[in-house]
Amino acid sequence: KMLRLLWVDMAGKHRCRAIPWEKTNATFKHGIGLTTSCMAFPSHVDVPVEADSSTGEVRILPDSEALR
Repeated sequence: KMLRLLWVDMAGKHRCRAIPWEKTNATFKHGIGLTTSCMAFPSHVDVPVEADSSTGEVRILPDSEALR
């Protein structure tokens, strides 16, 4: 069983990450990590733009009330 997390990136594309159900509690507490450069993906390809030099990580916290 998996927990599917969906979000919309800065280019308006839907993104998804599947988390093993056993890690659900930790995911709701700590979130999931994404590199900041993944937010710079253009809408026509899945690679960062060449001028992007961002480094680091952002955390996405799921909304437990949206769990179905």
